[in-house]
Amino acid sequence: GATALAVADLDGDGRMESIFGTADCAASLRCMDAAGRELWSRSLGDEPRAIVADDLDGDGTREVVASSDSMFLYAFAADGAPLWRIDMGDIINVLAVRGDQVVAGSRDGTVHVVGAGGEVAARYPCGAQVTALAVAGDDIIAGLADGRALWLR
Repeated sequence: GATALAVADLDGDGRMESIFGTADCAASLRCMDAAGRELWSRSLGDEPRAIVADDLDGDGTREVVASSDSMFLYAFAADGAPLWRIDMGDIINVLAVRGDQVVAGSRDGTVHVVGAGGEVAARYPCGAQVTALAVAGDDIIAGLADGRALWLR
């Protein structure tokens, strides 16, 4: 079954594509058009956990960033070409976008801020598993498993 889902117009044709993770033996990240045609598929080696799609590098096309149970964060071009892969040191539960950065919330209670090129720009220890993320301007709001919400600046 599907483990994570995002929708975005990846190819600039005005129609949305679906990007989703699968829990099958391939543990794939797949992209399909609205007619159900597969545009690309990439094995992540472990079950995909979270997905975002946005124009992180300012070139006018969206990139896809996905996390997996293997503790890696992956970035792909709109056509599925791999851009980078980084070891996050723990499973990333949730992702959000803040401008040209990806915000990643992990099971160990850390919020990571990752630049468009895959560099970790900041880490915020939160004290409990990060279960939700929101972005408000430059602020990051982390929802935690212990019932708290933290504003990070």
